Amino acid sequence: MSLKTNFGITVRILRKEQGVSQEQFAVRAGIDRRYMSDIETGKRNISFDIIERIAKGFGLSVSELMLRAEQSDHSALSLKELKEWLCENFHEDTAVLESEDFIPAIIGISEDERLVYSHELMVKQLMRNQGMDYEEAVDYISYDIIRMLPYAGEYAPIIMYNIE
Repeated sequence: MSLKTNFGITVRILRKEQGVSQEQFAVRAGIDRRYMSDIETGKRNISFDIIERIAKGFGLSVSELMLRAEQSDHSALSLKELKEWLCENFHEDTAVLESEDFIPAIIGISEDERLVYSHELMVKQLMRNQGMDYEEAVDYISYDIIRMLPYAGEYAPIIMYNIE
């Protein structure tokens, strides 16, 4: 996932760990609640001032907060938690690939509410977690994943390939 998305998820997780609603935390940090929602969903590019307010709201330094966001790929999220996050952030119609292996391969959400996966990261995850070699992973994605996408509806995931 992108740093912006990881930052938003990190903020949401920290807020929930402290048992604070989004509105309560927004007041604590001196940020508009709607703006806070956009931060948590990764829709906002935010200033250092806002990052500092959020860090202070959690009782962290800016570097501690950024380090958590930067080092976390949120691959520890389960499918259930991913789906909950999507619903809480108004992406309830978004189709998800039903494999925990692919959660770290999510790199964003398109403007038309579709999850975007990195083909390269999907291959790496299959090689790491399923013991596949490169060709097996590519074939699996091509034949078992990409061929089913048209049946997933208008909110089907997008699989992005790197341009070399």
